[in-house]
Amino acid sequence: MNEILAYAMPGGMMLAGMLSIIVGFGAVLVWPRYLMFAFIACMLVLASSSGYGYADASDSNVFWVKGSRTFFFTFIEMSLVGAWLAMLYRHAWQGRQAPWLPMSKFYIGLAVLLFGHCVVGLMTTDHSLLEDLSMRGFTGVLYQGMFVALVLSTVRTERDLKLMATLFLVCLAGRHVFGLVRYIAFGGDPQNAYSVLGTSPVKITFFDINDSILAAAMFALCLWRLLTEGVQTLGPRLLLTGGMFMAFLTPLLSARRTAQAGMLLAIVALVPLLPRGRRWLAAAALVLAMPVVLYTLTKRLDTPGASIADRVLIDIKTNPLADPRRSRFHELTTAWQTIKESPMFGLGPAGSFKVYDRIGLEYHGGRYDFVHSGFGHVLLKGGFVGLALFCGVLLSWALYVRRYWAVVQGPPQTLAVAALAGLAASVPNLLFGTPVAEIRTMLVMGLLMALPLVAIRLARAQLADGRVTAPASTRAGAAQVSGLRRRGAAWQ
Repeated sequence: MNEILAYAMPGGMMLAGMLSIIVGFGAVLVWPRYLMFAFIACMLVLASSSGYGYADASDSNVFWVKGSRTFFFTFIEMSLVGAWLAMLYRHAWQGRQAPWLPMSKFYIGLAVLLFGHCVVGLMTTDHSLLEDLSMRGFTGVLYQGMFVALVLSTVRTERDLKLMATLFLVCLAGRHVFGLVRYIAFGGDPQNAYSVLGTSPVKITFFDINDSILAAAMFALCLWRLLTEGVQTLGPRLLLTGGMFMAFLTPLLSARRTAQAGMLLAIVALVPLLPRGRRWLAAAALVLAMPVVLYTLTKRLDTPGASIADRVLIDIKTNPLADPRRSRFHELTTAWQTIKESPMFGLGPAGSFKVYDRIGLEYHGGRYDFVHSGFGHVLLKGGFVGLALFCGVLLSWALYVRRYWAVVQGPPQTLAVAALAGLAASVPNLLFGTPVAEIRTMLVMGLLMALPLVAIRLARAQLADGRVTAPASTRAGAAQVSGLRRRGAAWQ
């Protein structure tokens, strides 16, 4: 009996795991749309991407790294790969090709580069293939590509986009209400690296950068609906105005320069997209709001003798007499000394830069396998070849959206504008954050990249069916979309 029990537990766990894989694979085949919306809701609400910044690491309960202690890969990573394979199987079974992406060749190039690093790693001793495939490398970029393809495969109609917009507003409004109430009444976000590390005794709304990126998208969504969709009744106008105000406050009170600069870039990107007759309203509102913003920022730090610059730019204040090695740029210059040894293909996904003096790099915790720059991280791991491919992903997406933006009209345009604002808010984090090493950040970017592509696909389909007519100023774009139909039939 004891022998039976000894084998029953591991055998039962193995059978349960196999059964869950089969059930999950089947669920993705049968209900892909509902599972996608449920996952996106989790992405919007379950925020924290890491346990960094908590006073006690045991207080963190990070949804995005669940399963990594038992299986090495997280449940999210395994589910994402499984869902992507199920999508490919479903399209093959139905006789359709997988969704076409304008940046597919660059994702494939990064996959080939990763495979090459894995092959070279297997030829060396004391090398773990799992480390090459972990989020410490540039696998997150490939997960992003899978997620973009999944969104394009499941969000296919204007009704889906309207449901997505409602999901955005409901989930993000609830998230920001929670954050502001916690900020006002309960001391702010407990994940507060500034207070925990003693750099600034300030409370914040959200430490995770993704909350500020999504706040920029929500701000654009509310502003666009107010100024372009002709919302007349008082109730919806008040709700949209309140949502816009909450979204505006979230990055301002986060104390992160990447979040504050991101909101500024989102506004800069949004205003030119507005109809010409509405741009002055947005500009006037921002000018009138600036005194209130500056007053709010200067009153939130109670350190005696702090200057206005210290109060406003909490995350950037420095002591002019401090050791220059305490600068964030010291990390990048230190990493560059190692990158120069293998500039073409980088140090590999599991590579780390050499450190001879740990002063100013204590926050790495002894692991020097990442840097605070998305572009710098890809350069560290994949060299100039990897950096060129990563920039190719972003540039090909931007050129494609710019080329066909003129034909996007109606409700799909609202969510596409919100996505563009969110991506603009991601630029400072790409330059000075750690997006590539955080799966939630890459998936949020993937979602924001996918929504304009969905809007363009719907615009092409409507123009091809004659349901809408492109304005005279966009006839060239309409002709381009019509021509795209012949080589992009996989989108249908």
